[in-house]
Amino acid sequence: MSALRTTLRMSWRQLRRAKGRSVLIVTMLMLPVLALSWTAATYDMFRLTPREQAVRALGAADVAVTRPQSTALFQEPTKLAWSTPDMSRRDTPSEPAGRDQIAAFLPAGSRLLLDRTGGTAVFATRGAGIAKLETRSLDYTDPLAEGILRQLSGAAPKRAGQVALSRKAADRLGAAVGDVVRLGDGTASYTVVGLVERPDGIADQFVVALPGTLPDSDPATPAVGDRYLAALPAGLPWAQVRELNRSGVVAMSRAVLLDPPPRSEVPYYANWREDSGLPVSETSLAYGTLVVALSLLEVVLLAGPAFAVGARRRQRELALVGAAGGTPAQIRRIVLADGLVLGMVAAVAGVAVGLAAAWFARPLVEEVLVGQRAGAFRVLPLGQLAAVGLAVGTGVIGALVPAFTAARVNLVQALSGRRGVTRSKRRWVALGLVLVAGGIGAVSYAALERLIPVLIAGLVAFELGAVLCTPALVGAVSRLGRFLPLAPRIALRDAARNRASAAPAIAAVMAAVAGCVALGGYLAGDQARQAADYRPSYPVGTVAAPFHRADGDTAAAGRVAAALRRTLALGPTHDVSTPVCPAGSPDKAGSCEVTVEMPVARRCPYDWRILGREANAKEQKAALADQRCDRLDQVSSNMVSNLVDDGAAVGTVTGVSGPTLDRAVADLRAGKVLVTDARLITDGTVTVLRSVYGDTPDGGRPVPVETRTRLPAALLPGAVGGTRAVLPPQVLAGLGLVAQPVGLVGTVTRMPDTGDEDRARAALQSASEGAYMEVERGTPAYDTEKTQMLIVLMVAACVVMLGAAWIATGLAAADGRADLSTLGAVGATPGFRRRLSLSQAGVIAILGGLLGSVVGLGMMYAVLFSVNESHRGGWPATSPLPLDAPWPLLGLVVLAVPVLAMTGAGALTRSRLPIERRLT
Repeated sequence: MSALRTTLRMSWRQLRRAKGRSVLIVTMLMLPVLALSWTAATYDMFRLTPREQAVRALGAADVAVTRPQSTALFQEPTKLAWSTPDMSRRDTPSEPAGRDQIAAFLPAGSRLLLDRTGGTAVFATRGAGIAKLETRSLDYTDPLAEGILRQLSGAAPKRAGQVALSRKAADRLGAAVGDVVRLGDGTASYTVVGLVERPDGIADQFVVALPGTLPDSDPATPAVGDRYLAALPAGLPWAQVRELNRSGVVAMSRAVLLDPPPRSEVPYYANWREDSGLPVSETSLAYGTLVVALSLLEVVLLAGPAFAVGARRRQRELALVGAAGGTPAQIRRIVLADGLVLGMVAAVAGVAVGLAAAWFARPLVEEVLVGQRAGAFRVLPLGQLAAVGLAVGTGVIGALVPAFTAARVNLVQALSGRRGVTRSKRRWVALGLVLVAGGIGAVSYAALERLIPVLIAGLVAFELGAVLCTPALVGAVSRLGRFLPLAPRIALRDAARNRASAAPAIAAVMAAVAGCVALGGYLAGDQARQAADYRPSYPVGTVAAPFHRADGDTAAAGRVAAALRRTLALGPTHDVSTPVCPAGSPDKAGSCEVTVEMPVARRCPYDWRILGREANAKEQKAALADQRCDRLDQVSSNMVSNLVDDGAAVGTVTGVSGPTLDRAVADLRAGKVLVTDARLITDGTVTVLRSVYGDTPDGGRPVPVETRTRLPAALLPGAVGGTRAVLPPQVLAGLGLVAQPVGLVGTVTRMPDTGDEDRARAALQSASEGAYMEVERGTPAYDTEKTQMLIVLMVAACVVMLGAAWIATGLAAADGRADLSTLGAVGATPGFRRRLSLSQAGVIAILGGLLGSVVGLGMMYAVLFSVNESHRGGWPATSPLPLDAPWPLLGLVVLAVPVLAMTGAGALTRSRLPIERRLT
């Protein structure tokens, strides 16, 4: 015990003596501790307790009740989510359930409060536009609703004509407390008396008022989706919730939220695949483990050089301990004690700073990252203990190699200040090669067999093997120094001589770059796949404005076009029409649909629209072997699935141009139907199906009266959007159809922003009742999150590269003061020191970047191949991730960052050569 106390005292004394190096090591060890401490506390704060969940969902009520079905259903215990027993049949009540009907299902003496959500209303904005906001009809000052909404400023609505806005809604409308807001059609106005937020959705745009204030909020008229908060004489246990489910009632009970039933007692889960019980998927957890492992490796590799230089600076002191009778084990304990002491200091500092960061950064996390309010401040004690263990463990591991190296030093050489010849141990190189080969084998096997844990283990082994081989690679590369100028030649020589400090720094850069390239390549591939899978409704830049033209109103299209041109940068516009049954015909008594039918022989027999359900595992396997199921018939997502056109609008609606458009116009004028799917054509013709659904007084499912007509057809290649077929006007009479104008399309010359769209919608509302607009912007905004994550990874890798290069350069300068003094004595100029520092940084950054790129590409291809293999065999088939190298990222880490590292090292290095005392 006294020996341990002595070594700890020596380490504490050394910490105070070498303050700069100690602060550097503590900072490096502290950063992951800070991150883990902050993450643990933040996770615990946003992991709401059952009681907190109950307050946000129910306020002070005992239960929230709604009745979406007239027959039995299954519900999720802690939500209002539900499903039918067979997952397909839905029996909606003939009329929404009102207060009296809901009260009949609850015990006598229950008190109910209406909470109507799901509606929308259009409001005028300050910028002469309109904005559609969600509406909520709720008296949130009632004790039953306490906690559902949070008052930010002002007061709650107390009477009709008063509303409260969410902060985002107020920003959208340009309104503040005390202002008056109006509906888009000017039929009503309201006074804004307060700003509120929903703790689970602080970015939501909504308006809340007392029932009966907003449009379609009259409490005497029940609406679909109405829910009632209820105070019961006693709680509502799960058994009673099941009884309500048999009558089509869904009930979220406080008693069930606080004490959920076991999964085996919840029929709802029988319709869904059982999950692992983890907050994330097993695949995400595995890849997260890989990221954590690489991060810890980074810390060890960055801290290792500092410990190595510290041990080298104490070489004479440690040699004196050996000369006085100290054993190699005692010398190892002295160096390891440095790691223990510095790790403990880093643990205390990291946990303290991490908890403080979690407290002060909580509003930022709520607003920017999570989008909801956290619960009470909690720290997750087990997470904080793990952070402490992380700091102490990485400190000791970082000092492990320098400790064994210091224990093996030759005492005579150390006391005389001389350095021995540094060579890479063959057994470490051999072990590294074995790990590399084993990692490649494990990754290959795991990718083929879809074993994610084995894949992760193989990637970690491959990375560790590359780290162990780094010193030998440094020694091999140093032989190229004879062909270089003096400064880079000395830099390479020093890297080879001081491999204990240079090799870990190069390996740290390699690990950072490898992780960045692997994860960045995966994210870039995933983004490219999602962009390729996206099916736009129209060509990018198209504005579509559906409207209803009243009988005899032939000027509606002109007014809509004028409204769009006043508010948007819009090119030429075209009217679009769709085929319908003629007005006044017997067919109009019900519903008339017109489609181009897929030939029976080319239909996938396992499509859910044919089976009436999802395909089971056996059917999915059969579908994979059936060519007819390679590409399912897509459902259109625009207003003109079947377009009637003489050639004027087809280019704008489908995006075709040039010779293709010329052929399409010629085919339409020749009376041919244009289709965008070649499978619809048989022997140069297509089948046009007219289905008439008559009224069914008994409420049963109608049976259509179908008429099929064969027409000549041509393929429209390269069409973009949801249009399935284009019918020439001259064929409609033979089909018993007419063309009905449904809207207008055009192409913008500048993509509109939110304000432009609000003003355009306001102008459209004045031009034609019910008119609205949509703009095709291309790939949805979720890819922006992927891009942001990729940028974060790139920045993180760049920071690690710069930090490792500069740290290694600084340590090399501290370790090589005697060499610099010798260079000064033989006539080296002050500028030479800058060039030497620049070269030393370049050696670290360039070698680490090149090695990391190679290792990262290998890891990236392994991950991409594994993910593609994991999706193989599923149906409908998932598009594979493209195996493309992330060239911009590679260019950044191989070229740009090394140049920046070298420039920074050269600029921050003092020119004056040191004078070092020599031992004689």
